[in-house]
Amino acid sequence: MLIWHREPIRVGDLADETGNDPRVDWRPDLDIYETPEEFLLVLCVPGVSADDLDVTVLGHSLTIAGRRAVEVPAHARAMLLESPRGRFLRRIRLPGRCDMEGVGTRLADGQLVIRVPKRSSAPVQIPIAGSEAER
Repeated sequence: MLIWHREPIRVGDLADETGNDPRVDWRPDLDIYETPEEFLLVLCVPGVSADDLDVTVLGHSLTIAGRRAVEVPAHARAMLLESPRGRFLRRIRLPGRCDMEGVGTRLADGQLVIRVPKRSSAPVQIPIAGSEAER
């Protein structure tokens, strides 16, 4: 099986930490967008069902793992196999300004869309505990 090795991406605090794990057969293509409110990650995972995907968050590391099975029709012999198959993994470290508890996902039309909201940068007024009567 052919295994693709790509250079890791690194843009500021954002980094691809996937590495070249020998247990991984392929890496889905990944596009990352930034808006003022969120980071948007789009993975190309055609033919992969939600049951075959696992998205986890640990600290500021987002891991997307899964498996794509491609069935060969009965009584057929494979002549050309270009579709990626087997286990895949992408691990992306996101900036500290992300709200990792607010991560949301959607799978449609062969794309896994992951939305990672940014924390508010607006100042937060902190109340002062105590009162004049307690002095």
